[in-house]
Amino acid sequence: MIKDEGLQENSLNVGTYLLNRLKTLRDDFSVVGDVRGKGLMIGVEMVQDSTSKTPLPPTAVKAIWETCREQGLLIGLGGMHGNVSI
Repeated sequence: MIKDEGLQENSLNVGTYLLNRLKTLRDDFSVVGDVRGKGLMIGVEMVQDSTSKTPLPPTAVKAIWETCREQGLLIGLGGMHGNVSI
């Protein structure tokens, strides 16, 4: 099924598109420290400012997470400091 329906290729195409679109956020918002990933496993690192790359505090990350959830976007949290949305 994975091969017959081209699911890996679709994941690569959609993931590359999403990764490139999310990378534009890094240039527009200082809270986005980095965007990285492969396929559909993508992480957006949130920081206090883009220069120091100091991790965004958990309370601020939680507020962003809650806002996303309220608007219908389900994300996970990860990273050593809990500041990476996946």
